[in-house]
Amino acid sequence: MIKKVKIVTKTKECSSIVRHIMSQKEKVISIDGEGVNLGPSGPMTLLQFGTTEENVFIFDLLSCPQLMEDGGLKDLLESDEILKRRALRVAHDCRSDSGALYHQFGVVLSNVFDTQAAHAVLQQQDAGKPVYKVKNISLNTLCSTYGGPVNPRKDQMKSLYRRDQKFWSRRPLTEDMIFHAAFDVYCLLPAVYYNIKSLLRPESLSMLNDLCYEQLMTYIRPEDVKSSKKQRKIDMEVLDLKHKLNSAHSKQVVLSNREIRLLRYLELSPQDRAKIEGTPKVAKKLERPRSRGNSNDSGSLHSGSGNAEDDNFSEDSSVDGTGDYDDHLSNKGDYDISESNYSSFSDPFTSYTSPAHSLSNYRVSTPELILNGNSDQFSSWSPGGSSCGGMNCCTCECHKKLPMSPKPLKLQTAQKL
Repeated sequence: MIKKVKIVTKTKECSSIVRHIMSQKEKVISIDGEGVNLGPSGPMTLLQFGTTEENVFIFDLLSCPQLMEDGGLKDLLESDEILKRRALRVAHDCRSDSGALYHQFGVVLSNVFDTQAAHAVLQQQDAGKPVYKVKNISLNTLCSTYGGPVNPRKDQMKSLYRRDQKFWSRRPLTEDMIFHAAFDVYCLLPAVYYNIKSLLRPESLSMLNDLCYEQLMTYIRPEDVKSSKKQRKIDMEVLDLKHKLNSAHSKQVVLSNREIRLLRYLELSPQDRAKIEGTPKVAKKLERPRSRGNSNDSGSLHSGSGNAEDDNFSEDSSVDGTGDYDDHLSNKGDYDISESNYSSFSDPFTSYTSPAHSLSNYRVSTPELILNGNSDQFSSWSPGGSSCGGMNCCTCECHKKLPMSPKPLKLQTAQKL
């Protein structure tokens, strides 16, 4: 693999590679990034591309950040031309990569086939496990599951990460750094992507589109993503509850507190009410959601009305806080950790400052990092930093809400995958 890796630090060479990729028909590339605490507040220092011919290109964004604009990488990552030519960008858990690209360079990734999302869809499709209950899996586990090569140096790299938080800002690149960065895209093509693609049924493509879009927008439009995931979870649980009520043959059906709260999304028949109002205790619990439903609920499955406290369902920790698909894994599932050892993931849905400030600050500070060779500045660098002192201190409109982001891919697009 190392013999097929090319390190790119010149804009002219980068432009040539981008033109070659853009000129291909039916082209699929794998992408990944490395950085210092990679994410919306951690800079990306390397960007890797892999091809179906098993060539790997590593773009050194720390040494030459101009590769993104002048080298054409931004055009490649955002271009609809790739979409029209039925090519895809394949990535494993692209949340941190997408967040870093957006807040650091203003890049909004599109047309991404996220293998983490695809794995969750397959679990629901084949095992009937809702996507919000599917745990994230590491890249090595994904590859071993779907027939790709496994990184033999993963444990070694994990040890290096723990000892050196600024590992990916060190230069020159060592053989270990090159090997690890290259392997993360090399392993996805061609076997893993095509094997997963072959397992997906047409009826699952719409769900895959939605999940991939949410992966991309996790650190760009976090509140929208949170709302979308929450509504999907409620919809699926309501469907399960309807099935439970319809299939019950006994005179009484025992409901949990969570299921009682979900009743406000249903229009209950007299027969259904007779099944669940068997005891005064249950009847009392039903009275609250019933009265709320009469006052401000439409009874629609997708209404989403009511107070936030009624939708949280905090009593069900197995769904809401123990490493499910909808929770955040800050390391992108990159380390080869068994699913049983995952701890609760942190909540990714926090607010971030305007990308205009993060982008401006990074582009001003980056040349100093390169010219002075001072990678230690990454410890204090933040794309959310701003010289503004308040809401009315400037005219750059930096304190306004983020602009509307691209809409999810349509179903007909997914059917071309």
